[in-house]
Amino acid sequence: MSLQKKYYYTFKGLDNTAYLAEIWQETTATITAEEITGDSDPFYIEYPAASIFEPVKGSGCTLNLLSTTDRKFLSLYTANIMEYQIKLYKSGILYWCGYLDSELYSEPFNELTNYTVTFTGTDGFALLERLNYVDGSGNKYTGLVTQ
Repeated sequence: MSLQKKYYYTFKGLDNTAYLAEIWQETTATITAEEITGDSDPFYIEYPAASIFEPVKGSGCTLNLLSTTDRKFLSLYTANIMEYQIKLYKSGILYWCGYLDSELYSEPFNELTNYTVTFTGTDGFALLERLNYVDGSGNKYTGLVTQ
């Protein structure tokens, strides 16, 4: 399996800077990337408040996409927490990267065309507790392990 670009869209930020948002899929199929449209508030990143007791914190994002057809983005809803990766470029330089959290997918089911679909994403720190880690012999780590 490999990551392949599925969707992408461009927009101008509040600072009038050009941004490019991409959604990549981990798949064996061959995908042709499709240009889509972001809504009026197409992408924003959320950083939690700083705390000296938690030196490493994850960030999240919200994508608001315009669905031009009925249920266009329903295929992005998946149980695989790392199937879809999000990349945000600012002036051509990678600015933020994370994974689509389809559990927080939101879509109005009373519309057929031209409506907003909202997805959230996480930079991956929140996913670490949901992954199984194994040692060199394939045994799962459990409990506390010292260096």
